[in-house]
Amino acid sequence: AHFVKGYKSDPTDSKLYAELSSDHPPASHYRIFDRFLLLHTRGKDLLVVPQDRILRTHLLGEFHNARLSAHLGVNRTLARLRQRFHWPDVLHDVTRYIESCAICHRNKGRSRVPFGELKPLPIPRAPRLSIAMDVTGPFPRDRHGHDGILTVVDRLSKYARFLPCKYHAAAPELARLLHTGWITNQGVPEDIVNDPDTRFMSAFWTSLMAESGTTMKPSSARHPQTDGQTERVHQTAQMMLRTLICPDQKDWVDRLPDIEFAYNTPVHLAICVIPFELHHGGEKARIFADLLLPQAADIDVPCSPASVRKYRDLLIKACTNMQKAQIRMQQQANRRRLPCPFHKGDLVWVLSEEFALRQDVSRKLLPKWFGPWEVTSAVGDDPAGPSFVNNIPPHLTVHRVFHASKLAIYTPPSNDEFPGRRS
Repeated sequence: AHFVKGYKSDPTDSKLYAELSSDHPPASHYRIFDRFLLLHTRGKDLLVVPQDRILRTHLLGEFHNARLSAHLGVNRTLARLRQRFHWPDVLHDVTRYIESCAICHRNKGRSRVPFGELKPLPIPRAPRLSIAMDVTGPFPRDRHGHDGILTVVDRLSKYARFLPCKYHAAAPELARLLHTGWITNQGVPEDIVNDPDTRFMSAFWTSLMAESGTTMKPSSARHPQTDGQTERVHQTAQMMLRTLICPDQKDWVDRLPDIEFAYNTPVHLAICVIPFELHHGGEKARIFADLLLPQAADIDVPCSPASVRKYRDLLIKACTNMQKAQIRMQQQANRRRLPCPFHKGDLVWVLSEEFALRQDVSRKLLPKWFGPWEVTSAVGDDPAGPSFVNNIPPHLTVHRVFHASKLAIYTPPSNDEFPGRRS
């Protein structure tokens, strides 16, 4: 009945339907069988679907949402419909229907270039003002209970310290280690870049940083590119440890001073300057081989005008080369990234891999995306991100800042386009 009413109410189909219903129907690929309009094409008859949005929505739902359809993609859904039905805009309708399907959005991956162009952090004015830190491990436990490394890196000079610690140490213990291993010798930094570890995001740590006047710059969850400096230093430190430790791996703590000196004394490729020299005011790091070499007669006295001038030139060289390195990395990374389309107030999906699981749940069978949730604000001064604060429900214990590459646009279904639609 719906089909017949649709034929008669459609201006195009009504004329054709009337002609084919007459006593002398014209020769055509169309014919009427049991009051239904059929189109004969490619050796079979297809049922013509009239211009009835409710009827077409019902058919799209049966061939996409039903249990035996299992939310297949555009090509397969379209192929199944075209085996039985015909209407002019079937490709457009199938595409729009699946694009606005909330269940598909929630459960299917995205094969697209990720959002979020690389935006490097500002270059510090001088050494010791900005550091990056993180804990890596676990390693074999030594006699003092150390099974991790607190890595602290100066963001300008690239000078690094590798401090043995307990991998699961609480925030107060890490704060004491940072104080004795860095602050007592280098001073209190203006800002610290770190990952969103619960210890660094705790009330104790944030209040301690506020009292010391240090700004925390946590990276986005599961987005190590923000703190790429520390991640790269971790890789280099572990590589050097593998070359020096014994097969039983019990002496890795004893080798940390060696790899620290080895890391800080060559020229760093990003700044084209020796980290030790830049970090210590132009003072050169001497090794045993230097004792065999003749000493230069014109060594500058520390704090003399000549040494101050040399250090200023060294600092300018490091900043210039670091800026060039950032531009190269930014251009290379942004070839495979898209600008952020998200704004405050938008609804977005969040990758499910950002959330912890219950013990009896398989991640492979989880929805690919959770949400949708509202974007509360962008992180930092740029409203275009690339990291955003999302209004995650309180019962989900997760860092609420996500990089744009972990988000997807939520497109709400339109009731006008598909009236009577059911998920």
